Amino acid sequence: MRIGHAEGELVVFAIESRSMPGLPPAALLRIEETARTFNEAMGLTGELRLQGQCFTLTVEGPSLVVLPLAGRVLADPRHRAIRVKALARLAARRFEAWTSCGFGDCNGLPAANLTFMPSARRQPALRAVAGAGRR
Repeated sequence: MRIGHAEGELVVFAIESRSMPGLPPAALLRIEETARTFNEAMGLTGELRLQGQCFTLTVEGPSLVVLPLAGRVLADPRHRAIRVKALARLAARRFEAWTSCGFGDCNGLPAANLTFMPSARRQPALRAVAGAGRR
């Protein structure tokens, strides 16, 4: 699939992966903080979730920002068994902002069951978005 590089072209990148075995909670906090800071600064929207050792990540924004980010995520050794769920053009954003939560914001969930939460507004199925980008 070829994604163009028009400056205003929106794309979505979504993956599922498992974290590297033995990744300490401090590393998870750094991942969440880095993702939130970078994505907000770059105007990216989406969500990051972690349940047990499974990450799900959806990022949407300009292709000139998302595609290099996708390359860095796919090369990151902290991810194992990466499954790309979507890399496609996007007609409109599905997320209003970047959403995640850290250890202190998760309603007392233990670190082993930490979930980076999606926004309160439910999002359409990712398959519908990925399919919409194919022409």
